[in-house]
Amino acid sequence: MNPSYGVVIPAYNAARTLRDAVESVLAQTLPPRSVVVIDDGSTDETGAIARSFGTGVDVITQDNRGPAAATDRGFAHLREPLVAGIDADDIWFPNKAAHQIAELEADPDLDGVFCRASIFDHGARPGPDSPAQDLWGRSALMMRRSALQRVGPIDIGLSGSWGEMVDWIARGRDLGLRFGLIPTALVGRRRISGSLSHGHDASVLLPAVRAALARKRGPDDR
Repeated sequence: MNPSYGVVIPAYNAARTLRDAVESVLAQTLPPRSVVVIDDGSTDETGAIARSFGTGVDVITQDNRGPAAATDRGFAHLREPLVAGIDADDIWFPNKAAHQIAELEADPDLDGVFCRASIFDHGARPGPDSPAQDLWGRSALMMRRSALQRVGPIDIGLSGSWGEMVDWIARGRDLGLRFGLIPTALVGRRRISGSLSHGHDASVLLPAVRAALARKRGPDDR
C-alpha cells in the first residue's frame, strides 16, 4: 500500500494555536505528502500564519461556514489514498501517522483508524501524567479515501462540530465500514477558552442522535 497521506486543518481565528498544529503535522516521522489549511473566514492572523509555511502548506480561504464544511472543502482538495484531519488547536505526537498507517496496512479491511488523546491546557504541554481519552474526532482520524467517498460530506446541516463528526462516523458504520481505535495517546487535545472544538456539553450530540434515529426509521416512518 502506498503510505502517502494528506492532512486537512480547518481553522477559524486560530492564530494562537495554528502554528503548533501545523508544525506537529510537518514533524511526523512519516511526513504527509500534502497539508491544506482551510481559513474559514478568520478575522485574525490565521491566514498569514498558514501562508508563512510557504509551499509546504496549501491555504484555501472561504467565508465562515463552520468546521464541518471547512473539513469537507479540504478533503475535496486532497488526492492522496489516505486522508487525515486535525483541529487547529490540537497537536499530533510525532509517530501518530506512522502508527495509524501501520494499522491500516496490517488490516486491508479496516477503513479508518482513530486513537486516544492526551488532554492539556493552553500554555502547557501534554505530559505522561496528562489525562487521556478515546478520541472519535477529526484530530484522531486517519481514513482511506475510498471509505471517505462512500460516507459523503461531514456537513449535512447539523449544528455543532462534535455532533457533525459523531453523525459522520455513525453514517459510515451504517454502511458497514470498519473503524478501529489505537489504545495509545497519539494526539494532544488542547483545552482553550473560546475554542469551537472544545467545551461543549452533551447537547451538541442531540442533532446527531436524531439524525441516526431518522435513518433507522426510514422515510415511511418519519
